[in-house]
Amino acid sequence: MGILTGCGNGTWNYLNSYAPTHPGSLYNWYYNPALAPVAVDVVALFKMSMNYAVADSSSCGSYSTNASWSYKGTTAAGAGNINGINVIGWYDIESLGVMTYIHDGGVMLEADIRFDTGTAWHATASLPVASGKYDFLSVASHEILHAYGLGHTLNDPDNVMYNFFGAGAGTDRRTKRLGDLYGMHFLN
Repeated sequence: MGILTGCGNGTWNYLNSYAPTHPGSLYNWYYNPALAPVAVDVVALFKMSMNYAVADSSSCGSYSTNASWSYKGTTAAGAGNINGINVIGWYDIESLGVMTYIHDGGVMLEADIRFDTGTAWHATASLPVASGKYDFLSVASHEILHAYGLGHTLNDPDNVMYNFFGAGAGTDRRTKRLGDLYGMHFLN
């Protein structure tokens, strides 16, 4: 398979110096629907994002990730609270998304993901991204890759892990690029 234009330069970074990972690279998660600003099936969209994140291949290449996930249902537990489970939820955070984690000796014990309630979300699988909206699937994929241990890349805007997101058409980053693939391969 040939490498497509826009696959990036292959750079990736650890989330931090010890690259925490989930034991066995399995991410079990729960969804807290409280405060959800969108009237769509967020669980289905998040499952799509999880599949993007753990896929062994994309149009940019193939590398084994050994990463997997399991949806455990809904919960009233808060995302960002120490409660022993991985929770996906909504809050007024003034950022598109945030992943927070608890670790012990370099092993991630809990990784919660919060999405902003005040953001104008493009909360559908269809493309292009609507004008003035942020692509939920792209942001969710980015935060999930944080939960697996990848950090931001500041010099490769094609990567899912690039630090900045724009709104509107042409801003989606749903496909792992070379750096994202390399990082998931070496972390897991």
